[in-house]
Amino acid sequence: MHSVYPQQRSLGNGKEQVLDSIATTISVIASIYEYDTDSHRPARRLSHHELDGGMFKRGGKELRFIDGRPPRSSLAVTAKDVAETIKALKAAA
Repeated sequence: MHSVYPQQRSLGNGKEQVLDSIATTISVIASIYEYDTDSHRPARRLSHHELDGGMFKRGGKELRFIDGRPPRSSLAVTAKDVAETIKALKAAA
């Protein structure tokens, strides 16, 4: 496989895929927010419609779309939602 896809050898690639998967899980359980670089503007919760068809990339730092929508990279979740996600995952295990 590595001879066909040499970029897969990158050590960071596996870690990024895990983080992408974690971001996907969080997005199913919790709210995802998009923040503005202007700190005076509040973060805005992304709707399920805005997230539909998106794939987390770059270790969950970016949401990309195959339908031509521009990627979103100023993403955030609340600490409370991360804690609730962890609880939900533990309960499911």
